[in-house]
Amino acid sequence: MGYPDVNNQALLMKERHHEDPLDSCRAITNTEKLAELSSAAMETYVADELYVYIAQLAEATRKHPEILLGLSPRGALALARAAKANAFLEGRDYATPDDVLAVFPDAAAHRLVLSAKARLHELTPQQLLKDIAAQVKKPDVREFKLK
Repeated sequence: MGYPDVNNQALLMKERHHEDPLDSCRAITNTEKLAELSSAAMETYVADELYVYIAQLAEATRKHPEILLGLSPRGALALARAAKANAFLEGRDYATPDDVLAVFPDAAAHRLVLSAKARLHELTPQQLLKDIAAQVKKPDVREFKLK
């Protein structure tokens, strides 16, 4: 996106000198409703095979030659929770491998420490996670609905 030029930056400061645009924002929910939705999302069903899949993805990040520090057990748990939330937002009461893959880059990228070689070759965590996701076999999706 970059920085604004001097004139636009001066205009921005002038327009916002007395008013903060955030002051005109209105709430679209409250803390009680947010807590309710969060609890509902946590009830999303995750099949045992999906937990194994998440563990395999985490393990693959730890064994990747271009990654010094991969996804920790706490990071894998965050990935599982994010997959549940994704399924909930998609209107399902069960998570699938596609839910995991949908959130994998965002849930994992900031948790990785890349090797000097990876940084030298200008590899990004997102690129490496995409490669890992392609290498780890997804479980069969027919078994993921609540039994």
